[in-house]
Amino acid sequence: MFGKLKYLIWEEETPQKVPNSVSQQVTPIAPSPIAPSPIPETPQNFEYVKVLNEALSAKALREYDYLKYMASVADLATVVADEKTRFSTAYLAVKSLGVTKAKLIETSNHYLAVVEEEHKSFLDTVAGQLKDKVEVNEASIATLEAKLKAKGDEIAKLQEEIASLKTQRDSLSDKVQTWRSKIETTKAAFESACQQTVANIKGNVEKINQYTA
Repeated sequence: MFGKLKYLIWEEETPQKVPNSVSQQVTPIAPSPIAPSPIPETPQNFEYVKVLNEALSAKALREYDYLKYMASVADLATVVADEKTRFSTAYLAVKSLGVTKAKLIETSNHYLAVVEEEHKSFLDTVAGQLKDKVEVNEASIATLEAKLKAKGDEIAKLQEEIASLKTQRDSLSDKVQTWRSKIETTKAAFESACQQTVANIKGNVEKINQYTA
């Protein structure tokens, strides 16, 4: 029975077909009709109320009990508007058969136990789902956050290193440019001095040849 509750909650993860009614799988144990909705319904809990009603039906007692009495009360709703009259009329009808108020209240405890069993199973499954779907993923998120922070720190450090390397490069580029200019200037001056010295020497040689015998 609880498998259907689980299906209703996590339907996208359990695509297998679920029977329309669990009561279809259980051989009827009493001819008396079961109230269509012993548990009050709201638009939000309709499917869960339906499942719980099926659980009550599946574990119905063979004797005349609370559930069958409530079915009789529900049947009277089409002809009796007053709630008090419906309850008293249904009770008078079965009182002559030996059914007592104490018996109805006593057997209601059986169905409270059924609901409590479903509730416990539901909470166990919720706890398991929280662990499997939430807590595990929260742990993964924390791990990813730590990795992201570490990578962010690495990126920040790399950016600092890149900025430092760019500064070093720009500084060296300026030095290279300065030294290149100095070297080129020195080279040009030396070349000029060489040419001048060579010209002086050659000029002096010509004068020697000219002025000496």
